[in-house]
Amino acid sequence: MRVLVRIFVWLYAQSLKIYPSSFRDEYGEEMEMVFTMSVLSAMQNGCQSFILYFWRELKDWPASVFREHLKAKRGKSTNPDHLAWRPLNVKELLTGLALFVLPTISPFLKLIFGYKPVINNIVYIFTLTILIIVLIIIVLGIKNGFPRWSIPYFGVAITTIIMLQVVYPLWALFVDNVRMMINYSTRTLAARIQYSVLLSSFFWLVSFMGLTLLILLLMVWPRTRKLAQRIRQDWTLISFMVYSALVFDLELIFEEYAYDEAWKIASRICLVVGAWIYFKNANQRKRILALLAGATLFFGIAAVGQWVVLPLQSWGDFYGYDHWTYRRVMLSGTLTGWVSALLFMLIPALINLIPRLRKADSIPEETLTPA
Repeated sequence: MRVLVRIFVWLYAQSLKIYPSSFRDEYGEEMEMVFTMSVLSAMQNGCQSFILYFWRELKDWPASVFREHLKAKRGKSTNPDHLAWRPLNVKELLTGLALFVLPTISPFLKLIFGYKPVINNIVYIFTLTILIIVLIIIVLGIKNGFPRWSIPYFGVAITTIIMLQVVYPLWALFVDNVRMMINYSTRTLAARIQYSVLLSSFFWLVSFMGLTLLILLLMVWPRTRKLAQRIRQDWTLISFMVYSALVFDLELIFEEYAYDEAWKIASRICLVVGAWIYFKNANQRKRILALLAGATLFFGIAAVGQWVVLPLQSWGDFYGYDHWTYRRVMLSGTLTGWVSALLFMLIPALINLIPRLRKADSIPEETLTPA
């Protein structure tokens, strides 16, 4: 009896290969498990019950295969994330990369024309234009079911709001206790570095937790439920949202800096390359590696840039420190941001492994043995 069950399960698994790949990827394992349990139940009820069940499956199979192929051909696959798995066309790819490319124009204008008032006005207008574009892409993303090219726009919008409106108010609640704990009033180099590390870690921790919580809440609203479904199928999308937050984080790294344009351009080019590789690859491992590599180069260039241009700043006495000492304070915060960003980009990818392990163990050997 057990051998017979195995034979029929194997035959059913082979029949699933006739379905479209998108349908098979989403429902294949579940259908095979249901079929296995149904065969066991039918056999326990007698040979006649098994024959009737098998006949129903066989009778409905051709129509089911034809229907799913027709849906896939029309672009209406039952897989709610079918858009995320097809190659992006040129227009979609350029739209997705625009978020990472457009911010390079402002530092490029300053690098070429200097800090003239007219250039500052142009940069200000251009920044507002980018914000409008982000809002438009978010609306289009909601309308089109959150395609892959719209994901970074949601990421940068959500994380920027969290960084500006949530992180600093929360930090203000703990800052006095933190300063007492590390003896910040002594103004030693160790105390300043500890403070910088704690602030940067807290900055990314709250941003990631807020991003994750908001995504969970999106499952409640029907309009945004599809985004939650996409993320459940491909957790690297959260990693990509964290990665897109670096678009805004660069402005915080070089806040109040001058002569930083070349370093900003180089850092953003790294983000563009990482995002491009992510968009072009279907393999999750390659996508994660692209994000990690892009973020590492981004923070590396930003850290070197801070180190080089810091002595050129007109900040007075650098809060009582010389150039060499204050460089190390700033470097500690940037490197902590790098470690934190990589950690939170890796967490969703590791979570993605858990369902696979469960699926592999979903039909234990004992279930193939009739009672």
